[in-house]
Amino acid sequence: MISFRNVTKTYGNVNAVDNISFDIKSHELFVLIGPSGSGKTTTMEMINRLTDMTSGEIYIDDLNIKDIDKVKLRRSIGYVIQDVGLMPHMTISENISLVNRLKGKKKDEVRIDELLDLVDMDVSFKDRYPDELSGGQQQRIGVIRALYSDPNIILMDEAFSALDPVTRSELQDEFIYLQETIKKTIVFVTHDMDEALKIADRIAVMKDGKIEQIGTPEELIFNPNSTFVQKFIGEERQRKYIMEHFKVKDFTNKEYPIALDDSKDEIISLMKDQRINKIPVKIEEQYYAYDFFRLLEDDFEVEDVVVLNENTDFNTTMNIISANKNKLHIVVDEANDYTGVLDIQKLFSMLSTDSKRGEAYVE
Repeated sequence: MISFRNVTKTYGNVNAVDNISFDIKSHELFVLIGPSGSGKTTTMEMINRLTDMTSGEIYIDDLNIKDIDKVKLRRSIGYVIQDVGLMPHMTISENISLVNRLKGKKKDEVRIDELLDLVDMDVSFKDRYPDELSGGQQQRIGVIRALYSDPNIILMDEAFSALDPVTRSELQDEFIYLQETIKKTIVFVTHDMDEALKIADRIAVMKDGKIEQIGTPEELIFNPNSTFVQKFIGEERQRKYIMEHFKVKDFTNKEYPIALDDSKDEIISLMKDQRINKIPVKIEEQYYAYDFFRLLEDDFEVEDVVVLNENTDFNTTMNIISANKNKLHIVVDEANDYTGVLDIQKLFSMLSTDSKRGEAYVE
C-alpha cells in the first residue's frame, strides 16, 4: 500500500501539491486525473522521489520513502512515460533488460520471451531496434520493460496519450487484461477522463494541488461531490458509461417475487401486497407469468415472458425491450435460476439527461 500523509510540494510561493492525504491499495489501478497544473504528475513523481516533497510523509508498505536510497527506490519501481524513452542504439531485448543490467544482473532471455508473449509480440522482436517498431509496439515494450524486474509498483505518466485513437483504445484493452494477469499496484496519470473511467479501479480528481474527490468510476459519475467534479466528468459520460459497462444485473429488481407452489388465493394475496399485476412462474424449466385480473376470474392461463441472462449487455437489452414492450422481463443467472425482473423504470431513469446528479454536494 502507498500512503500519502499531509504531503505538500512547494515551488517558490506556489503549492503544486497542497497538503494531500490518501491511500492507494495494493494491486489497485489508481488513476490521478485533473486539468493541467492540478498537481497530478508531481504527486506521482513524489512516490519514486523524482520530485521530493516539501513536507509530509509518503509510505510504501509502512516504510517511509525518505529512509530509502533514491536510486534503490527508483530501480524497485517500474516507470512508463509518454515518449517511452527506449534507447535507439539498443535492441529491444537490451532495452527491456536495461534496468536490471544496470544493477549488475545478466539478461534473462526466458523472462524477455515471457513478457513479449504477455503483450502478444513475437520473440523475433527481440533483435529489432526501436525505430523498426510502430508507436503502439514501442509503448508495449515500455510497459514490459517496467515489468521485467517484477516490481510491486508501476508508475505510468500519460503512457498512451501520444498514440492515435485506435491504437490507444486497443492498448487500453490490453492493459486492462494485463493488470488482471499481473496484479500490480499501478499509479496512472492521465488528462483523459474516458481513459480513466475505462481502466481505473479508483480515480483521484485533482484541482489546484488538492484532491477534489476519490472514488470508483461509478461513484464519480453518479455521485460527484462538487460542481468541479461534475463538470470535469461531463454531462454525457453517465449515459456513455451505462451503455458500455452496465449489464442486466445492474437493473434487476431482486425483490420481485416469483410464484411457487402457492394456491391461487396465496398468489393473489402476494400480488396485492406487492402491488404488481404480473408474477413470474416456472413450469418445467420454462418461465411464464400469471396475470392478476385473470387469476381473479379463475383463469390460470399463463402468458409468455422475455427471459434475459443477467450478463446481457446494455445495447442488446435495449433492443429486446423495444421489441417486447408489454411483456414481463425475467432475469436469470447462468444456471437459469430466477434472480428477479428487469427494472425498466430504473434503466430509463438513469439514462435520462434530466436525472439529478451530484445531489450530495453542497455549493
